[in-house]
Amino acid sequence: MATMKRPVTHIIFDFDGLLVNTEPSYTIANQAMLSKFGKEFTMELKAGFKLA
Repeated sequence: MATMKRPVTHIIFDFDGLLVNTEPSYTIANQAMLSKFGKEFTMELKAGFKLA
């Protein structure tokens, strides 16, 4: 017998960090990546990151 699935009725978008603050994780990940190349993830570099 087939199981009926409920339709999706709500979606939550969290683009500004209201529900989950992802900025510390983002910073740690970028620091780890750049350190592999002998570079540092500075605040100046972080300020220059733009979303396309």
